[in-house]
Amino acid sequence: RAFAELHQLSNAFANNKYTTAKNKAIEALKLSGDSLFMLNLLGKCFMKTGEFESALKFMEKAQSISPGNIERLCNIAEVQYDLGMKEEAKQTIADATALDPSSTMVKEIDAEIALLSGDASRAKRIMASLDTLPNIVSFMNNRAVALTRCGNFEEGIQLYKDTFSALPG
Repeated sequence: RAFAELHQLSNAFANNKYTTAKNKAIEALKLSGDSLFMLNLLGKCFMKTGEFESALKFMEKAQSISPGNIERLCNIAEVQYDLGMKEEAKQTIADATALDPSSTMVKEIDAEIALLSGDASRAKRIMASLDTLPNIVSFMNNRAVALTRCGNFEEGIQLYKDTFSALPG
């Protein structure tokens, strides 16, 4: 039975049914206590549903259990930035960089946060060392589209301009 529940939960997440996955993971946590897998999954579900305070809570709890996870640190930095915790996001990226200075994932998030912060020159320096520019451009495009859909046209346009100006070459 537990395996079937876990399978349903994983399928829900994989099929972008984040609310279903979130509810099943909360039930699993109630039954089994803190599980690193469930804490990570809940953090990601809350992130996907835009519930950033809850996402941060579960990711930080998972981080306290297993502090060396680069992907989670990158997610924490992204959520912190979305919550307006810009200095904390920068510190989290610095922590991730200290763990793995060559991590492409850390560099991508660092460039994204630099762009979102309006620091195009820093973003350009970081992006010049990456082979994964399409990932950053895709993220920024999605962000700009979301901004314009919310009526933040000038902010969306500015994000496009900053992204374009930060592209190396």
